[in-house]
This record gives sequence, C-alpha cells and structure tokens, in this order.
Amino acid sequence: MLTTYLQNLPWLAAALCGTICLLTALVYLLRWRMYGLPARWLKKPADPNQPETRQGLSVVVTAHDQARQLEESLPRILQQRDAVFEVIVVNDASTDDTEDVLKRFASQYKNLYHTFVPASMRYIDRRKLAATLGIRAARYEWVVLTRADCAPADERWLSLMEERCGDDVDFVLGYANYENDNSATARRAIYERLKNALRYFSAAIGGKAIGGDGCNLALRKSYFLAQKGFADSLRLTCGEDCLLVDALAAKRRTAVELRPEATVLQKLPHKRLYHTEKLAYAETLRHLGRRGQFYRLKEGAASALNTLLLLVSVAFIALRSYEIATSGTYQPLSLRFDLPALLAMGLSIALPCLSIRQTTKKMEERGFGMWPCLYDFFQPLRNWLLKVESYRCRREFIRK
Repeated sequence: MLTTYLQNLPWLAAALCGTICLLTALVYLLRWRMYGLPARWLKKPADPNQPETRQGLSVVVTAHDQARQLEESLPRILQQRDAVFEVIVVNDASTDDTEDVLKRFASQYKNLYHTFVPASMRYIDRRKLAATLGIRAARYEWVVLTRADCAPADERWLSLMEERCGDDVDFVLGYANYENDNSATARRAIYERLKNALRYFSAAIGGKAIGGDGCNLALRKSYFLAQKGFADSLRLTCGEDCLLVDALAAKRRTAVELRPEATVLQKLPHKRLYHTEKLAYAETLRHLGRRGQFYRLKEGAASALNTLLLLVSVAFIALRSYEIATSGTYQPLSLRFDLPALLAMGLSIALPCLSIRQTTKKMEERGFGMWPCLYDFFQPLRNWLLKVESYRCRREFIRK
C-alpha cells in the first residue's frame, strides 16, 4: 500500500502544479489586471483635440459638527488657482462653532457661501439632503462634491478636475484617500480604500461606472436634477455617493481624474468610526446594480481563489519535500512540474505587488511592498466577518 502511495506522488504533484498555474491565471484575470488598469490608462497621451474648458465649478462641502476640520480644509479649497469657482458649505444642523467659522471665512472670501439643513428635517438622510441643497444652490453647471474633513493635495485640484468636465460626460471620478500618518492603521485603511477606488476607476474606464468617492466627485447639475438625484437610494442612510453614480452613470459618460495633483486627502477617522464606515460600505455594496454586483463577485472570487492558491502552494511544497526526503534523491524528471509550479508561485507573489506598485507610483500614493500578499490572504475571513456583522446591523442603515 505504501509503495502504491509513493508511486502516485508524482501524479499528485503534477495535479497540484496544474492547479497552482490555473489559480494564478484566474486571480490575475479577476484582480491583478484590474489593479494595473488605471496605471496603463495614465500612460495614454492627452487628446490634443480636447478643448480647454473654463466654465466654472461649484464646490459643495457638507459639514456636521466639524468646525475644527473646516478651519483646516477651507483655506486649501478656497486658495485653488487656475479655476473659476465658488464654494458652498452646507451646515448639517451643527451644534458646535461651525456657523461662526463659516461667517468668519465668508467675510474673507467673496466666493464662499453657506446654507444649512434645519434640525427638524428627520425624514430623509441628512447627508443626501445636504448634498442636494448644495447642488441646487450651485451657480455653475458642474458641481464638485467633497466633505469638511477633506482637503486637496495641490492648488491645481479644481483646474484638473475641470479639464475632465467635457460635453460627453456626466460624472468625473476623482481619487480620494486618507492622510498617511505612517501607522499600521493608516496603511490598512489606505490600502482598502485604494482597492475600492481602483475598482471604481476600472469599471468607468471599461465602459460604465459602478460607484465613486463622495470626497472627490464631480457631476453635472442639470443631469443630477433631471434624474431626480438620490431618489433611488432614499431608504438607505449610507452610500449616497457610490449608489448615486451606480444608478445614474450612463455608458461611456463617466471620466476619471487620477493625476496626483487632483487627489483629495481625508482625515483618518478614529477606529470606532472607521469600523462603522466599513459596515456602511458593506451594506452599500448589497444595493448596487448588476454591473456593481458583478465587480463585487469578481473581487470576492479573487479573494477566495487567492487564499486557495496559497494553501495549494503550501501543500505542493510539503508534498515535494516529503517525496525527496523519502526517496533520498531528486529526480530530474520532476523539473517538468517543479519549474512551472515555482514560477507560478513566484508570479503569485510578484504580480500583485507590481500591479499595485505601478498604479501607486503613477498616482504618487504610498508604497505597500509585500503587504498586498499578506493582507489578501486573510481577506476572505475579514469579508465574511464583516458581512455577518453588517447583516446583523442592516436595519441601522435603513431610514425609519
């Protein structure tokens, strides 16, 4: 029996080798190729026939009890150059010094305006209402949405976003992420948000957008009003930006702006708030349309296959080590499946790092080294735990 078992080891090793190669190819197609798509898009030269547009922008900032954040972010927004713009801050029933801060800044900057959401408005999601009020009050056709705890990384943010606001688009997806304080928490949060952004950008570049980041999102005012804005997601108290783009974006009508000067940086929330935001995002994903669900399934399948790939690789190495130790010699014929397996395992480590790196380098985002491999191995478990918790809390994100 032992002799028969040992005779079957080469065939088992060959089967594991084929599985490793197949899983490597599948994970590349489902995930790694998508991660590198924005970097390849950035390499394309600009269209020389693209007309220079300077039609003006309205920046809508929503704020709730964020006086301190406005003190830091408003100057960086109001000091943008090479763009004609106004800034509209919607005070969402704040109880701190937000109103005083806005009045002080309004006396210094003539293009700053502010309005408010009454505290009595309880029967609609307040963030959606605040954004809608700001969009309706906008003077210009193109509106850029952001938040009080966000600030542009460069003074050319608005001018670069405006370059994408052509006649053939209704949305412009900009890149936003958390500020990097070099902590482990920031690294994980930045990486997770980067992956979500790359999925949005890849879908938009591929034909139809499935979501966007409300910290850096431009939209056409007339189109927003004609399509009744957030009407399709009024029952939810989360995901207003993602669900808006997913519901209203038409095919080939969404542009992306990935240049590092157009990046918006957000303050990293404390752990409890960050966890709540992750739960809200998990609930938001459940309400995406067909294309959004397809990308969601692709990411879930890639996570599961990536973990399976690692487990099969460990099994292959253990099997080959056992076979060599048992026979006491290495058979040259074993190279026929050892070399492909080792090459596939090497690619499974190198490709995610290289795909992420080529994109982060172009966008001047922080590097992650080997972090994607280590992080993605445990991603299925984290996803499962998050789904279970978000399902238990799902009623908290439904408007009463």
